[in-house]
Amino acid sequence: MSKINESRIARLVLVITLFFGSFFILNFALKIWIGTFTTSAYTKTVFNIEHCFSLVILTGIIYIYLRIVFYIYNEMKTLGYHKNNEKHHQAVFKADESYNEILKSIVGSLKWIIISMLVMSLIYFFTIKDGVVFFFWCLLGALVLFFIISFLIKEKIIYQSRVFDRGVKLVRRNSIFIYLLILVAFFSVILTLLAFNIDKRVEFQTDKESHRVIVTAYNLNNIDISIEINNENNGNSKFFKMNDFLSYHGVIEVMNDSKSPVMGSNNTSDNMNYQIDKYKKVEKFELDLSEDLIEGKNNLDVIITDIDESDNYLMHLNIVIIKQGDKLILTDDHIKIEL
Repeated sequence: MSKINESRIARLVLVITLFFGSFFILNFALKIWIGTFTTSAYTKTVFNIEHCFSLVILTGIIYIYLRIVFYIYNEMKTLGYHKNNEKHHQAVFKADESYNEILKSIVGSLKWIIISMLVMSLIYFFTIKDGVVFFFWCLLGALVLFFIISFLIKEKIIYQSRVFDRGVKLVRRNSIFIYLLILVAFFSVILTLLAFNIDKRVEFQTDKESHRVIVTAYNLNNIDISIEINNENNGNSKFFKMNDFLSYHGVIEVMNDSKSPVMGSNNTSDNMNYQIDKYKKVEKFELDLSEDLIEGKNNLDVIITDIDESDNYLMHLNIVIIKQGDKLILTDDHIKIEL
């Protein structure tokens, strides 16, 4: 085996080792991303500085990992059999190019992360600090802009007639990162929307002492309940609709004491940190059946539906209640269904 092949294999082994060895970094970034977008939202802006940080950091790490995967794939192709030297050289060239792209992706991701941190920091200070600090940051920004323009003039970039083309090339160079950023942002929004729908369930309970049935709905917007009672002894039936129930409603919302500004406003109370994971909406419906359950076997047909999606039953139960004097006998007095 030639020294070149040995060095290529050593490089491949090193990259694979680092890839799997640093997997905890991706796992850590995923946990932060999921935790941020499923537990926190803001009353005015929905998303805020911490969401942007976690979004850019996760995108950068995924971008680097994709480049590593591409390199491993291309490098493995150099180890295979090739019919002629031209194809082998093409495979080697692609592998070397992919390896260089790993280094470029690391530098590029770090640049994106640093730039986003600077931008978010500027927004933060511009919106919550007093006029002195605002003036300081404006002055600093003006100095930075001055040095950038001076550099462009010195390098004769600003006078180029094809400045627009340079901008297009810059976008193309970062197109994969931008696509990934948009894709991760899309899934971030979905993740937050799904977080509001967590822990949806319906409970049906029969109180043997008070002869009441209790329906409890958690985090559901609009439900409908109907109960039909059939007695086998006399063949009579009774039907109960939603307006026959006593209803109780409650909502638990937790706002974090930490506040974040809205761009263009100095009032931090405008944008409260809303704790998604602690939100809970509870609706309880009670129906007294003490005069409707008669001696013997009573068949209850219970239908609970979501009005917004009337085609789907949330719960359809057939319950047998045997009444013996003041005593109720049934197989299950507390039924829970997770949705």
